[in-house]
Amino acid sequence: MKALNSTSANPGRLDSLHAMRGLAAVAVMLFHFSWILDSAYNDLGKHFIKYGYLGVDIFFIISGFVISMSTDKVDANFSGFLTFIKHRLKRLLPAYYFWLLIAFVTGGATTIFYHQEKLANLISAITMTPATSDNGPFYLLTNENLYGVRWSLIYEMYFYLLVSLSIFFKNRMT
Repeated sequence: MKALNSTSANPGRLDSLHAMRGLAAVAVMLFHFSWILDSAYNDLGKHFIKYGYLGVDIFFIISGFVISMSTDKVDANFSGFLTFIKHRLKRLLPAYYFWLLIAFVTGGATTIFYHQEKLANLISAITMTPATSDNGPFYLLTNENLYGVRWSLIYEMYFYLLVSLSIFFKNRMT
């Protein structure tokens, strides 16, 4: 059955969910840049977009639903596992590493030779691993560093890994 809000090019695509996910991402982006409004117009950003951080939760909920739907046609075997992982990595990693490179170059690339914590943070960003063992959820050395907003993408990648592993059990649990 064709979804009411799908396109003819991709009949299983739920455009309204993708639109909501896009709006959630924009809300988070505006929240992160609300300091610009705050500095120009006496805390206008705090009042205008103070709940923009909730876009992260909305984005993750919708993404979880969309990802579970996308596994419906994936074979429950090693080939399906590889196909799922390959598609996820192709969608995320090129943009992630491109913007990581831009952040690195514009953020003082040569300073990693003088500040050991910056090198550790860069390696952490490249490998998507925790910078230290005592700062779990954010996977960062500090919240003020250049690569600070990557934490949600790291969790998304771990989620994809769990989903791809669950493909093995897709038809075995019924």
